[in-house]
Amino acid sequence: MTQGVALTPLTNYVSTRSVESIMIEDLAVQQGLPVRKLLLTVPEAGAALSISRSKVYELLESGSLASVYIGRSRRIRVSDVEDFVAGGGREY
Repeated sequence: MTQGVALTPLTNYVSTRSVESIMIEDLAVQQGLPVRKLLLTVPEAGAALSISRSKVYELLESGSLASVYIGRSRRIRVSDVEDFVAGGGREY
């Protein structure tokens, strides 16, 4: 326990994931190990697809590439980028 900081039990924040899996990921982050990202920013998706940020927005607006919002932040699922590529870059 850190001096003067009360830690809330991790189980209060868990919905569908197991406490064990969250603790393992947290430990990996603390040790500097890579953790698989599930969501990408628009620039990250562009980099993954080797296209510009503007082209990513075109794909999003046309419905060729799906996205989700977290508050006002737009994110693209890694699985949606993979599906887009698997579909030959066409609408899926």
